[in-house]
Amino acid sequence: MFRKKKKLTVFNIQCKADKSHMFDREFIIFEGTEEKYTTEVQIYCPFCDHLLTLEIKGKIASDTAIFRSVERV
Repeated sequence: MFRKKKKLTVFNIQCKADKSHMFDREFIIFEGTEEKYTTEVQIYCPFCDHLLTLEIKGKIASDTAIFRSVERV
């Protein structure tokens, strides 16, 4: 099975609610998608809990796994 290469990219983010709040956030981006895709992500500022909407160049790989449990009868 073919898998695309991924790279870890660190972004330095400034809170829009309070400009003194600066923090880093890591995203795993598929290589070669920076010119074709733009991904919109929402994150919280760890200092003031303000929701920020960012546009990241590239297609972002999922950073969470979802597990489902099915009860057998």
